[in-house]
Amino acid sequence: MCARADARIGRVARAFGLGVLVLLAAPHLGFPQQGDLETAARLDLQVGTLYREGRYKEALPIAERSLAIREKALGPEHPYVATSLYNLAVPYRDLGDYPKNTGRCILCILALLVGK
Repeated sequence: MCARADARIGRVARAFGLGVLVLLAAPHLGFPQQGDLETAARLDLQVGTLYREGRYKEALPIAERSLAIREKALGPEHPYVATSLYNLAVPYRDLGDYPKNTGRCILCILALLVGK
């Protein structure tokens, strides 16, 4: 009985150790970090505020940064990336920059379709 319990404890300890190793290595392996996604969410809120205030040009670089964070963390086909693309396309639209807006809207629609 003791030998079986020791073997089980050994397996759990090894599995736990591997889990800790993965968690410690995650930032260096390119896994998405919660802090990155929280930063992108905060940036999106900031974009929304600037947009509502009519400060479209100021919103653009912030929206670009949110998009870059999400694309890096989640990949280009994730629905959150589609949200960032949309948040970037709307100020372009309202600035009358249709060539950039058209491409961004197409990417947004494709990301939403692929994400489902």
